[in-house]
Amino acid sequence: MALRASQAQHRGSPVDATVLDVDSTRSQQLPYAMLDARHGGSIATQPHEKQAVPLRPMYRVRLLLREPLPQEREMRGMAHISAERSSWLWHVLQNGLAVVIRESGF
Repeated sequence: MALRASQAQHRGSPVDATVLDVDSTRSQQLPYAMLDARHGGSIATQPHEKQAVPLRPMYRVRLLLREPLPQEREMRGMAHISAERSSWLWHVLQNGLAVVIRESGF
């Protein structure tokens, strides 16, 4: 998958990156308080014991930057991921249909 990430508030130029991994289950807590809307972030949360739980389902995405950032510090930003849509159901149906055709002798 290709990815183009840009830093928040137009503080820098876009950064090219590649998606390494996307978690298969949603995040149950925010890893950093700065992401919480109550601390100036953009993610709405609800308090839950000592941690903040995101209101919407969120999945952690790991990126590999093509070039290191000029500043060696954490920064908030936005990532726009471009990829082809695909349906696992369609792939299962295609493979099943191929087996039926192959086994029926056509």
